[in-house]
Amino acid sequence: MLPLARIREALRHPDADIRLASARYFHDAHDCGDATMADWWAVVDALGFAAAQPLLHSLESLPDTAETFARLITELRNGLPAADLFPLRRRLEQLPYPLLQRHIGELRDVHHLLTPVDLRHAEERLALASEPPETLWKKLLTHAAECAVSENRTPDRLLVSHLTEALARHPEFAAPRALAILHDDAIYDWREIFAIDLAGALRCREAIDPLIARLRIDTDYMLERARAALVRIGDASIPARLAANWETETWNFRNYAHGAIASFRREESAALLRDLIGREGDADFQIHIAVSLLEMLPDEPATLEAVRTLILSRPEEENIEALDRLLATVGTLAGWDFPERAEWRTMAIADEQRIRRLLQQDEGYEESVRAGMLAGLSFHEAGGRALGPLFDDGEDFLDEEAPALPFTREAPKIGRNDPCPCNSGRKYKKCCGQPA
Repeated sequence: MLPLARIREALRHPDADIRLASARYFHDAHDCGDATMADWWAVVDALGFAAAQPLLHSLESLPDTAETFARLITELRNGLPAADLFPLRRRLEQLPYPLLQRHIGELRDVHHLLTPVDLRHAEERLALASEPPETLWKKLLTHAAECAVSENRTPDRLLVSHLTEALARHPEFAAPRALAILHDDAIYDWREIFAIDLAGALRCREAIDPLIARLRIDTDYMLERARAALVRIGDASIPARLAANWETETWNFRNYAHGAIASFRREESAALLRDLIGREGDADFQIHIAVSLLEMLPDEPATLEAVRTLILSRPEEENIEALDRLLATVGTLAGWDFPERAEWRTMAIADEQRIRRLLQQDEGYEESVRAGMLAGLSFHEAGGRALGPLFDDGEDFLDEEAPALPFTREAPKIGRNDPCPCNSGRKYKKCCGQPA
């Protein structure tokens, strides 16, 4: 695999496609090594905010430091434009607790530059830290019961995150309770989801087996949370345990497990994925596993050639285009040449430029959302109002065909799987397209 120092350096590469591939290495990674948000600010200093923005979503795992927090506050005070501020908002949500505790005064000083929601959640994290674990646990179970009352009620993501963060400081209290829920087959509600998140926050090795078992259940959100918890626990045995019985595992399991294996950015995990491509009988899954493998940025010619062979063996396969273009980019990073590389790299660069144009289609969007949030709207309420005619809930990614009935659209439509125009880096359906 590529050395971490080279990957960090490639974040500042002049080619945007190379930068994005390098940033994806850190997305959902169990261990980011010595990389921090200072690496992202280095991109800002070298290439500007416009080049650095698209990397933020993939770099969510990178921790802030006292220096990077100070830089963010300085930029806020200097009048950071909305287009640049919005992708940085999650840094405030994810600020390591010791930094938040030491620097809450500075956030209060710039409260007029933040939305009420931003500061409220920071204050909530501090307040919960002083509450006894019994009270925190009761609040978590109460919220689970509230969500169970209505099928349309979804959890408050940040409240749950803050409660699990606070409970994780009391492992002797929280771990037995989380494990009791995970081992109780009669519990199938939001308590189960919250226990999964808590097990991950606790780095609870005793939860590995029940979490692996949940990857076999056909419930998308639970699968996502169980996979994230396993990666967060980070035990070195997890990748091999996920791959052990691959041929007999369920579709759901295999769909989430290969990404979890790849999140352990180690040679052993890359070797497991290479092996799984051969063991996997489903053609689509072979491609998905190969994508996960390439996102680890391998540099061994044998590994890259194996992926190339897979691509050439099924040129008409759906989704193969994403794989060939990713291989060309990773090959360029690794210094590995092959006959199709130039052609596939040209297509990869064209794709990146097309998506960038899509994200830049409405220059007033960020200011409109920021104004709505300063007026008290939630992020999704303000985003939905600002998008207006761009919203299209029924279309998939980049539907280029003309509509059946003639009409005039003022701006390009946004499909549920398109990159969100707020520049968060997420798909629209998981960002501004979520219900308010």
